[in-house]
Amino acid sequence: MTDPYRWAESLFEFVDRFDADGVAARMAPDGVLVSVNDNPAAGRDGVRAAVRWFEQAIAGIGHEVLRAWRVGDTVLVELRVTYTRHDGGQLVLPCANIFDLTDDGLIARYQIFMDMTPVFA
Repeated sequence: MTDPYRWAESLFEFVDRFDADGVAARMAPDGVLVSVNDNPAAGRDGVRAAVRWFEQAIAGIGHEVLRAWRVGDTVLVELRVTYTRHDGGQLVLPCANIFDLTDDGLIARYQIFMDMTPVFA
């Protein structure tokens, strides 16, 4: 990967479509998705299940990548995330993600830093 900004945008295209298989394919087989508010999702099947659960929990999501950096095998991303609730309401929240990558560029750890409590309030 030469451009961490484009790398992040391409990942969030899958997330924003709730493409569970697409997100899982970017993960290492034993990769972990960790969100501040939830239990970790382990392995590709765990990540698929987390994406599918989230698809049921909200009506839509959109990620705007603001900045992205690569430091060694780690990608840091600053985001603005728009959530659409089932009642039609929208909420925009700040977010930061840290991705630890394997030698072959798959995601070993996907850490989400944000408070999603307002989405479900």
